[in-house]
Amino acid sequence: MSEKTKLQQLIQQYCPDGVEYITLNKLCYRIVDGMHNLPKDTSSEGKYPILSAQNIIDNKINLDTNKYVETEVFKVENIRTNVSNGDVLLTIVGAIGRTAIVNYDLKALFQRSICVLKPDRQKILSGYLKYVLDSSAIQSYMQTNAHGAAQKGLYLKQVEKISIPVPPLEVQTEIVRILDTFTELTAELTAELTAELTARQKQYEYYRDLLLNFGCSQFVNVERERERERERERGEFISQILTLIISLKNQQYIGLNFKKLLIFVQVAVIQMKQ
Repeated sequence: MSEKTKLQQLIQQYCPDGVEYITLNKLCYRIVDGMHNLPKDTSSEGKYPILSAQNIIDNKINLDTNKYVETEVFKVENIRTNVSNGDVLLTIVGAIGRTAIVNYDLKALFQRSICVLKPDRQKILSGYLKYVLDSSAIQSYMQTNAHGAAQKGLYLKQVEKISIPVPPLEVQTEIVRILDTFTELTAELTAELTAELTARQKQYEYYRDLLLNFGCSQFVNVERERERERERERGEFISQILTLIISLKNQQYIGLNFKKLLIFVQVAVIQMKQ
């Protein structure tokens, strides 16, 4: 059974008449931003980090910072956000629209540029909420409604009034499963492509140095062996790419143009063989 068919069946079963659009303030039991001012006892070293929008990168929470506080200050300031496992972080100042899910016992403070959404899990899954916030429609809404000139931002009231489609939890679960799988495959494909680009850069550097060493015939046999090794690497790389594409195609993800992707890889294969 294809992913698309399974999802369609769930939609037909649980929401045949469509889904309701609900604002975030009715889906989260709390929506709050971080501190508007840094504590006086902030230092470049300490026990608890203070994070900003710059720390939400590639859907992950990066703890690299030069702002810290100690235990007593943390206890006071943490009352405001008090993040817990399953909370969704949304950047609302500067780099608007970045998201990440808190999936561990995070002990940190946040500046105003980060908004903490605490979802009511009887209504919405953390993963589904994150994916909806990442969607083109919601990203466009946030960018369009941001205020300010030098540094744009969203008010909490604007975040609270964001309206999103909310299917039953059974449908949300399937959507999250599909998108999680696709995200993992995309990450794997990106890693393979990055490795291939690195190999091609090394190949360029080798040929450059070889061409500039005039009359050095001792390189010839070494080059032949290296070329055989590169051919093996290219074959493995192409096989892995095609396996991923076939896997994605068989799962029939909506909106992904597999024909164009396959043509791109075929062209790349031809160029690599030249």
